[in-house]
Amino acid sequence: MSWITEYVRPKLRGLLRREVPDNLWTTCESCNQMLLSKELRKARNVCPHCGHHMRALVADRLKWTFDNGVFSRIELPQAPVDPLGFRDQKKYTDRLKDARAKSHEDESLAVAHGTIGGHPAVVAVMAFEFMAGTMGAAFGERFVAATRLAILQKSPLVVFTASGGARMQEALSASCRCRAPR
Repeated sequence: MSWITEYVRPKLRGLLRREVPDNLWTTCESCNQMLLSKELRKARNVCPHCGHHMRALVADRLKWTFDNGVFSRIELPQAPVDPLGFRDQKKYTDRLKDARAKSHEDESLAVAHGTIGGHPAVVAVMAFEFMAGTMGAAFGERFVAATRLAILQKSPLVVFTASGGARMQEALSASCRCRAPR
């Protein structure tokens, strides 16, 4: 082997190879077009080719909705963590911890207030990134809090939905409380 193949060629290859970030490109779920992630974010997660609306994170949705991206999140009530002591392959409390760590949200509904078009508004956004936006007891408490705030401020309540349905780990306890006494 010569010095060219042992020394020069590896150096040249090293110069020509560049790390490409994993999130540089994304594919539209509807038309399968390759989209530059930066351009997709500018278009607020709407495909410029077919108009398909892709999922948006809670923080992005709130930023896009309020004037100049300025809003205040409200402190929301916490519901019982594991009313049934539910366990399948994993403890329900562990599932909640994992969902909080991955999504950076503490529940499947976030509520904020600010102005939209110069008018005060309350906005509730379902966090699909938190356990597929499933609704549990905390979700209901938060929705009621959002409604009360909108009434108190005499402003509209805007709700962005993205739900996977009811959370089965809490479903029985919710139905038990709702039953009429005999």
